[in-house]
Amino acid sequence: MAYSVRNVKQFRGREGHGFNATLYRDNVKVALVMDAANGGEYRFEWVDYHTLPKQDVVWATYQGNLCTLRCTPEEAKLYEFIRGKTCEFPISETEVHAMAIDPDIFVSELVENYQNEKRFARLCKTNTLIRLVGDKEGAWIKFPVPFTQSLKNLLVAKYGDQLEEIMNETRGQVAS
Repeated sequence: MAYSVRNVKQFRGREGHGFNATLYRDNVKVALVMDAANGGEYRFEWVDYHTLPKQDVVWATYQGNLCTLRCTPEEAKLYEFIRGKTCEFPISETEVHAMAIDPDIFVSELVENYQNEKRFARLCKTNTLIRLVGDKEGAWIKFPVPFTQSLKNLLVAKYGDQLEEIMNETRGQVAS
């Protein structure tokens, strides 16, 4: 099973940026998702809400309490897919907290990945992006010139073993 989002539209709400997106499971549309940017939970409009009977799903809240949810079959599949998955976030420089992923966090990560993919696709059209060994995760050095074989040769000659990744190549772009 693979989940993805498409048709992401971002907007400004009362408490930051929100979005509308279409959620897909194995390339089949399963829900419309909206973050209204009002500080509340995401709103899911499941495609099978009116057509199929609801089913019970036992779920643990972020505090560890068990509850029973009445879900559509597609919603139940999502809960089963994310069951047991966690995300980590730093509390301090040395301490990391792990938290169970819920549907909002899961979709939020999908939307973030989707937006990053679009941003990198746009950047790689006219720029060359590289990472060096020891660079922070997600940090890229941007050269404002298109990716060419001569630039690649120059980067390899200059950085050698310190050159960890060329984003353009990772995205499948061939040096011209």
